[in-house]
Amino acid sequence: MIRILRGLWSREEGQGLAEYTLLLCLLVLTGVATMSGMASRINNICFRTSAGMAMASAHASLSAGSSDNASQGNSAENSVNKNELKLY
Repeated sequence: MIRILRGLWSREEGQGLAEYTLLLCLLVLTGVATMSGMASRINNICFRTSAGMAMASAHASLSAGSSDNASQGNSAENSVNKNELKLY
């Protein structure tokens, strides 16, 4: 039993595999840390873009509707507050 353990201890056949495994783990951890840091930024950009598109769409539909309602005197109901259209 002691000979088998000494033989396993002295052999270097699996050493390269262990080094590549450690290197792969380091690369994976670096990638995960990078992606988690970027995730909030990407989410913020997508949210601001979709909010801007929704506001532009609402403004366009209200602007198109105000020309129809202007003859009826309801144009004040369709006006959009310019502060609502600001994107930060």
